[in-house]
Order: sequence, then C-alpha cells, then structure tokens
Amino acid sequence: LYSEYDSNLTIRAVKGKTFDESTINLKAIQQQAAVQYVSKAIEEIVVIKHEQKWVNARMIGIEPAFLKMANMDRHMVDGYATLEENNQPMALIGAVLLDKLNGYIPQSVGYETVDVYFPRRNARVGNFSNPFNNQIIKIAGRVNFNKEVNQEAFIIPIELARAMLDYESDISAVFVNIKPGSNAEDVKSELQQ
Repeated sequence: LYSEYDSNLTIRAVKGKTFDESTINLKAIQQQAAVQYVSKAIEEIVVIKHEQKWVNARMIGIEPAFLKMANMDRHMVDGYATLEENNQPMALIGAVLLDKLNGYIPQSVGYETVDVYFPRRNARVGNFSNPFNNQIIKIAGRVNFNKEVNQEAFIIPIELARAMLDYESDISAVFVNIKPGSNAEDVKSELQQ
C-alpha cells in the first residue's frame, strides 16, 4: 500500500483537521540527527474541472523538500517535477486523475490547465451563496506512485494552498523522512518528546 510518496512519519492534529504550525518546533525536528527531510502540508478535498469533465481530488500543498522526499523525478509519467516555473505556481497530478479529466501535458506547451474549486473558509450556505472559490492552475507533470495517489493526488505549492484556503499559520500535517538505516519507532519517540 505504501510508496515513496508516503513519508516515514507524519505529524497531525489529535483533534480537528488543522493545527497552528507554531505549536511545534519545526527547527528542532529538522535538527534531529536521523531526520533527512521535513515538509509542512495543507490538505483539502477539491473539485477539478477540465473542459466538460469534473473530478474530486485530494489537494495537497507541500514544500519543495517534498519533491526530494518522494523521489518525484523517478515517478514522472509526463512533464517534469516542479512546483514553480517563471515565478508561477505549478501543480503535479496523479496519472489516473488526469486521465479521468481527459487531460494531457503537451510537449509543445509543457503544461495542462485545470480549474480547481475549493471550499470558502467560513462561507455560509444559503439560497444564493456559492460555498466555493475557484482558481485556474497549470499542471507541470503527471505522476505514478500507487493506486490511491494516482487516482486522487493534486500537488501544489504550500503557499498557493495557504492563499486559496485562507490559512494563515494553520497546516494539516508535517511529513518527516528519516535517513536510511534509522529506526522509525526510535525517531518517533524522540519527536514526541
């Protein structure tokens, strides 16, 4: 079930969907001898539209370190593993998810464009109100990991996810990869302390 996409350890809130990143000491985590990579993450269920096709997806805003954590270059089907081009945010998408949208990444242009609908923060649902915002996002690459990632993942820069969802210092998770040869249970105990 697991792939390189999944971090060795994940820190999440015990209650609720998010937590304030200032409640944990990220620098202390990164300075642990056994820790190799750390990436904050913001996750949300979104709807993606491409032409006449609509699909649900699991959007994940991550830091650039995640691309190394997941060995993203080794899992590209089309396009390339990047979260930014010419100071413009770019996305990566699960291979099956892009197929469901009848999308593809043309070599001539280098990206596909989709419209992403995401929940408005503190929106009230009424007769005439729309509880969603939307944003057009360019996709730089299509990835192949495992069934779940391929069918659901829509990966974007954490700064874009923060702006879209109107999060200030809230995050959904911290992904931690440990160095080869390190014991995950030992590192987990150290981090919990």
